[in-house]
Amino acid sequence: MNNAIFKFRFDKKKGIVPATDADIITIEMFKARCEPNQIIECYMEIEDEHSTRIQQNKLYKLLRELSMHTGFTLSEMKAIIKKEAGLVVHHKSGIQFKSFSECTKSELSYAIQTCINVGMTADCHIY
Repeated sequence: MNNAIFKFRFDKKKGIVPATDADIITIEMFKARCEPNQIIECYMEIEDEHSTRIQQNKLYKLLRELSMHTGFTLSEMKAIIKKEAGLVVHHKSGIQFKSFSECTKSELSYAIQTCINVGMTADCHIY
């Protein structure tokens, strides 16, 4: 996988700069994997308390990789991750899973980490 997630902040004097020292390191590691003159596609979004498309895209990419590696369907893998990540809602009719599109940033971050952990136990090293 040749992708990375890092954040920027807007500085009135410097423009768009890496948000943290960790983001600087992530950017440098990403650049090391790039070929000269390689085109890099990116998507930018102003952050708020809701989940971002970047998180959702990352999560679905991990879910697809896990389902291919384990033999579970995408729907089955989504249910496994939602259960492991605690994204359940209790109703009179029983337990229902929370939609990823309704999750907060922290919930999606936890779901992404859950995918990585499940992948490690299934000998599928994803990031």
